Amino acid sequence: MLNNYYMVMDILFVILGSSGMLGALLFVVMGGNNILDILEILVLSTGGLIVLSFILIGVVFLNKMGLIYRIDGDGVRCDLGEYTSNLNRLAWMMSSASKRVNPTGGALISNGRENTFVPWTDIEKAVFDGKKRIISVSSARRLLLRLYCTHENYEKVAEVVDEMLPDAELKLI
Repeated sequence: MLNNYYMVMDILFVILGSSGMLGALLFVVMGGNNILDILEILVLSTGGLIVLSFILIGVVFLNKMGLIYRIDGDGVRCDLGEYTSNLNRLAWMMSSASKRVNPTGGALISNGRENTFVPWTDIEKAVFDGKKRIISVSSARRLLLRLYCTHENYEKVAEVVDEMLPDAELKLI
């Protein structure tokens, strides 16, 4: 996961975006005063969150995430692999035992996102990165899914996606 440019950029985007919103909220709540204090809080919390995220990815997830794709005439389905799915269950059980709502809610969201289905009709754009063997599919507003391919299946998957999206905007990188 940490060797994957797209994965690292997505993680950083989420963390930095959240920090930016937190900074704006703190700025409003504090009435625009103490900007240096706000920056200090943001730098420390953001840096800590980035370091913690990468440690968790390396240690807990072993820098891997198993994904299973199914591509058919209806669309693309992505399921988490067994190891990651088991980690989700463990997180849910641990957070449930703590009797706190926030961790349990996060674990439930994670469990709910173990299976993702994107119908072909929702896809308006596909970006093919042949060098990294990644195909990103998007709606008009946002990224829907990335298909991480192997050396052996990239060409075949790219062919199927191209065939199933005759009206979509296709881009090669």
